[in-house]
Amino acid sequence: MGDHNVATGHGGLVALAELFPGLTDAAPAPASPSPNLDGAVATIISSTSIPAALPAALLSHAAPLGIQCESAHALRLAASGAGVGVLELRLAGTADALSAFGPLAQRAGSAHGCDVSLQPAAVRDARKRLFVFDMDSTLIRQEVIDEIARDAGIVEQVA
Repeated sequence: MGDHNVATGHGGLVALAELFPGLTDAAPAPASPSPNLDGAVATIISSTSIPAALPAALLSHAAPLGIQCESAHALRLAASGAGVGVLELRLAGTADALSAFGPLAQRAGSAHGCDVSLQPAAVRDARKRLFVFDMDSTLIRQEVIDEIARDAGIVEQVA
């Protein structure tokens, strides 16, 4: 695990191509965005490895909306060492385009067995003091209640 910066290029395609060879052939060039752009960060999370088809699908949904991928940043390599497990895409587009892109990105993620979250860049870049989420079967494969029951010797009554 570690932080892996990826060189950025026009439309973020050079950066993504370094992580997912052949992606530039599958992804359309983005449309020209409006001059008043907002920023957002799409975070893709996989318990194994992010398939190359997912970033290609996201770019295919983003381009017609005028959204550009400015950079790609691998936050975690896949546990197997083959591929990327967590990827951030820094996007630029109008607020309306980014809002329309959110549900498309989530559906594309689900179709590829990954989670995709989209948040405003200002929120993503803000210093966070607390991060709360349910880790059962999200960060770990086990259900904590089952493990507590196992330790207490009553797993059969809980499962």
